Amino acid sequence: MRYIRGCCTFDVAIRLQVTVTIGNHDTVQSGEVLRELLVLLRRAGEQMRQFIGHAIEGAGLTPLQFMFLASIEGPTPMGTLAEHLCLDASYVTGVVDHLEDRGLVERQADPSDRRRTLVAVTEDGRRMRRRIHDEVSARSPMTTRLDAGEMAELTALLRKAVAP
Repeated sequence: MRYIRGCCTFDVAIRLQVTVTIGNHDTVQSGEVLRELLVLLRRAGEQMRQFIGHAIEGAGLTPLQFMFLASIEGPTPMGTLAEHLCLDASYVTGVVDHLEDRGLVERQADPSDRRRTLVAVTEDGRRMRRRIHDEVSARSPMTTRLDAGEMAELTALLRKAVAP
């Protein structure tokens, strides 16, 4: 399988055997299903990155800044954000500084532990998050070709596939 990313060409050879359970019988199948799945996941990821990237760029955010904005539901400890996004805590501080300067998040003292700082999305941050979500939903082939039930089913299957 060949694919091009940027100015580099990569050759990927996948030689796998997949055990598929059908009813009560295990059958060994060629790696075609897995190869197709890997190609489709990569293509879906690239499509989503393209549409999300365009929307994020239009909002003046970096992908990491958007990930922060998208990850915060309620007041969240900065350490939890660092852990969730697999980043060093010192790096989180810089990203939060930038988002706070733009009025998209605010720092709050943790009422249960004054040593911890919580980060909360402001109303401006929620509006920006909605605008990016709406733009991607309206334009992305994945979100325009699948109905809500299919998106939920795909999400559930992927969640099951990547669960520890």
